[in-house]
Amino acid sequence: MGAVPKREPIDGLGHHVYLEKQDKLREIGVDIPTSQIVVVGSQSSGKSSLLESLTGFSFPRGQGLCTRYATQITLRRNEAQSTELNGFDGRELASVIEKANTAMGIRSGASKDDTSLPMFSGDILKVEISGPEQPHLTVIDVPGLFQVIDEGTTELDKVRVENMVRRYMENERTIVLAVLSCLSDRATEGVLQFAKTADPEGVRTVGVLTRADLVKEQAVVQTLLQLVKGNTLKLGYFLVRNRGADEDTPEYLGWAELVKLGRTGVEALRAELQTLLTELAGRELPKQRAEVEQRLLDCRKRLESIGPARDSSASQRECLVKLASTFERIVRDALDGRYEGDPIFSDKPQLRLATEIIELNEGFSELMSKKGHTWVFDGESGEEDVGGPLKYDEKTGQVQGSVSSIPELQQLVRENMACFAPLEESYRESRGQELGTFGGSLLAMTFRAQTSKWRDIVLDHVETVIVVVHRFIKALLHETFGDERMREKLVERMEKSASKVASKNNWISVSDVANITKNKSNAEQTKEDIHDILQSYYEVSRKKFVDAICRLVVEHFLLDGRSSPLKVLTPELIAKMSDSQLDMIAGEDATTKRERERLDAEIRGLKAAMEAMRR
Repeated sequence: MGAVPKREPIDGLGHHVYLEKQDKLREIGVDIPTSQIVVVGSQSSGKSSLLESLTGFSFPRGQGLCTRYATQITLRRNEAQSTELNGFDGRELASVIEKANTAMGIRSGASKDDTSLPMFSGDILKVEISGPEQPHLTVIDVPGLFQVIDEGTTELDKVRVENMVRRYMENERTIVLAVLSCLSDRATEGVLQFAKTADPEGVRTVGVLTRADLVKEQAVVQTLLQLVKGNTLKLGYFLVRNRGADEDTPEYLGWAELVKLGRTGVEALRAELQTLLTELAGRELPKQRAEVEQRLLDCRKRLESIGPARDSSASQRECLVKLASTFERIVRDALDGRYEGDPIFSDKPQLRLATEIIELNEGFSELMSKKGHTWVFDGESGEEDVGGPLKYDEKTGQVQGSVSSIPELQQLVRENMACFAPLEESYRESRGQELGTFGGSLLAMTFRAQTSKWRDIVLDHVETVIVVVHRFIKALLHETFGDERMREKLVERMEKSASKVASKNNWISVSDVANITKNKSNAEQTKEDIHDILQSYYEVSRKKFVDAICRLVVEHFLLDGRSSPLKVLTPELIAKMSDSQLDMIAGEDATTKRERERLDAEIRGLKAAMEAMRR
């Protein structure tokens, strides 16, 4: 296998722009994954020494502090060196870290023996170092993995550290620096197993073999040489020695050969990491912009649905009138089939009400035509099967179900709507001598038998339309009123109002259209037999009846009429509400106030993030 090609370090300030943007995103804290390097390894891998060599930052010795939580070290190139500490004085730095430990609530200092406190923390200690000689690099050190539970740790600590390490490694914008000792058995190294899980393609993992100066056997040197030359990892391995080790140590045979590969030493590793990180940051920046834009859009939409602060009757009425106007506009567009003007119709196909009603009416008409009669007339086929009326299913978004499946509708619509006795009576009363020489009672009886299926078909159809309209209203309220509490209070009031209407027997009944479906056609031709008369009369009556159901029941009562349930929420209704009613519905609770404050803060952060990425 050939050696992994050596990369030329990227040192121009123009390339550093990508890394500076990532640093800025981390500073803003908008919870967008950023491009970074995470250093992982076991507690005995030499990880801390490697980190110090890479960054030049040394934690106070003997503190054991840098292994308790994630530490983010950011190196920045700047014209002037700056620090808040006086020359990195060890005692001053130790004091700062001790304060950080206390703030994180972990065992440390005077509380190091307090077993009620956790050993590790999920918080992050951030260290920034800037100066004219600094490389542009951000490295995150996480606690070392460990297998042996000693007196200071527990099984829970082990799991907590492993979860923390996995969380950092799984970020697809993170380069994993997997640190292993040259003296360890790589086949059993947990860090490599973690890396393979987090980065199965191996495109983000760089291996680092530490403590090379401790290797004495020539056979081991050759093994390391083959490992560095090979492609076990796509990004390859680097070989480093402990800080202060003698590069000319004669015992370390083969070092010169390894140096020729360009994969040895901290300087070569730092240059490789800087290049990888810059390339990753450049690739991911457009994706980050898209993520921030989408989150900004979502936050603004959510904030708009909550509306402005509602701490007075005037502001509450203004908010509700605005939402009711939006509700009314969308209802109007849905009835007219004007779907192109509002993205809500693309996102929520169930709000395309006109389309659904037309399909239901067409299905109803076809079913009445092919299955509405008891007997098939001569010359007609009886083999067609169009199935039953469509229904609305809440899970799939398709029409399925009945009024009986919706508790809030059971008070408003009677399951056994008696509509055909008046209908039959109206047809019987409408008969005249023009129907022929047959006795009226015989023709009426025959017509009753031929139309016996109409009742169930019509009730099914009307029920289905009611369910569709009801689901439409609920879905639109959910989209219009983002504040859940406000929506629930409004629905509660609407249901109470509807119950009062239902108690006055003002429910929808197909019998309401019976008188309108009287036969007003002129069947003046005398037929030779009752079959021809009934067939002619039946066809005309069925078409008129279907038209009456679609126009007067569906269109008038359920869609466009003054008492249509779609008129349940209007600005006029809000204008008539009392101050107490307004406060009950639109009064703002503490949860809503906190949510608005959170959204305001997040929007400010996202705007700052967008600005940082544009520069």
